[in-house]
Amino acid sequence: MKLPSEIFPPLQETAFVCGIILVVLNLLLCFQGDFKSIVQGIVFACINSILVIGVHNQNRTAILIWMILAIIGIIILTIVFIIMVIWIGIPDHGSFQVGLFFFYAWYSSTIIFTIVTTCFAGMAMKKIKKDISTSRAGSEQGISPFESFLLGLSNVRLMDFF
Repeated sequence: MKLPSEIFPPLQETAFVCGIILVVLNLLLCFQGDFKSIVQGIVFACINSILVIGVHNQNRTAILIWMILAIIGIIILTIVFIIMVIWIGIPDHGSFQVGLFFFYAWYSSTIIFTIVTTCFAGMAMKKIKKDISTSRAGSEQGISPFESFLLGLSNVRLMDFF
């Protein structure tokens, strides 16, 4: 019987793969063709590449910066999503309803995936801190109160919400 650590990839690899997925999804925005989508896709791809580079180099500061930007992005995206739901509403006719359903599903899945990636990044940051502290033979490296707050958020289990 395999142990869970043998079945599931390490946290750093999971955060790395989630970061790459976010970069690719944001680069897909560039194919919409208009200038706003191209700029938005490139900017968000650069922001999400901070996570990929931070996890690859095991740089806690880069991961923390990405987590702050991701939380701000989640808040803004959630506000925009709620405003759009209130403004557009849920129509009850034809193909417009199907298109709107996919639009709502895209926004909500983006919000959820970014939240999950933020949790993985926080857990990876904690693992990197643990690896650094054990490699320094017991020397304690302090963390800021904001960093400990974000690490506390990463301890929240997703199943607690369901």
